[in-house]
Amino acid sequence: MNASFFYHFLFVITLLSCVYMLSQPTTGECLVKTFGKIESILLLIIVVAALATLPIPWNSGGDRELYANGFIQSQIGVDDGGSNDWLFGLYTKIVANFVDYTGWFFLTAFIYCINHYKLARRISKEYTYIIILMFFTSFMFYSYGVNTIRAGFAASFLLLAIANFKRVTFFYFFIFVAIGCHKSMMIPGLALILSKYFDRTRLFFYGWLLSVVLSVVLGSYFETLFASMAIDSRTSYLMVSADDTHYKVGFRMDFILYSCLPIFVGYYYVVKRNFKDELYSLFLNTYILANAFWVLVIRANFSDRFAYLSWFIYPVILIYPLLKMRLFLNQNRKIVLVVFLHELFTYIMFLR
Repeated sequence: MNASFFYHFLFVITLLSCVYMLSQPTTGECLVKTFGKIESILLLIIVVAALATLPIPWNSGGDRELYANGFIQSQIGVDDGGSNDWLFGLYTKIVANFVDYTGWFFLTAFIYCINHYKLARRISKEYTYIIILMFFTSFMFYSYGVNTIRAGFAASFLLLAIANFKRVTFFYFFIFVAIGCHKSMMIPGLALILSKYFDRTRLFFYGWLLSVVLSVVLGSYFETLFASMAIDSRTSYLMVSADDTHYKVGFRMDFILYSCLPIFVGYYYVVKRNFKDELYSLFLNTYILANAFWVLVIRANFSDRFAYLSWFIYPVILIYPLLKMRLFLNQNRKIVLVVFLHELFTYIMFLR
């Protein structure tokens, strides 16, 4: 299955799901009629298969080929050079004793997706289908499932940490796993820990606005400072000339506008509509803090890789309150609108 199948399939599924949800009457405490556990699992299986069976473009030098070659090297006992993320390397070496690289891609895609599914079940058993559909149709989900696999795999364990935020041992264990799989997870991991013990959404919101101002005024300084403190050698692309990468750099207003939507939506829910929910506050505050870091280094090449450190929880911030509390008249229509527009944006970006 290729990328076209994935994006076209999910667009059709989203469209049909929205039509179904609009056609079903809601009564009592039900906010929207949707599909159940069987449909959720079926969607999960199809998405796992789509991610795992993407053909490897051999001799292209792409990420997927590098992962396959790294796995083959692990099978014959050669270090693939990815030891900076020691836990992901250990995972690969263990799996290499039992399956070939095709099996590794399947298992990795399964873990990546099932972690999203587990969080969705933790948020709401009744609306699991809507939540995983939002995850699967998010802007960066596919890319981090088939290309930048290590980062996506690691981020999915942060979702498990959030799902277990009241179970302290599991909370810190999954943060540890995430960082061990990809060191960049230190940023959202620290944001998550701070958010757990310091729930100050208004303060974090103003801090994010300040980060935008600082980025405009002192962006180059923060870019250089972070590059000098690089987590590992893979962040060297921060300082590569834009002419060498053909990558649009500078203060990306399009990225800022995309990133600010969940912040202002979340602020509206929490401050204006007085939506009080401990888990949602954890999501929102973590997003704001991690995104503020990215704003400071937005001028760097490939800064979207740092944006992903907050974007991976983007869908939850948009949809969560709508599935937990009646906030509007005809709320089922609001839910459908959010689900459809969220997928439409991703689909349009793919078609571009």
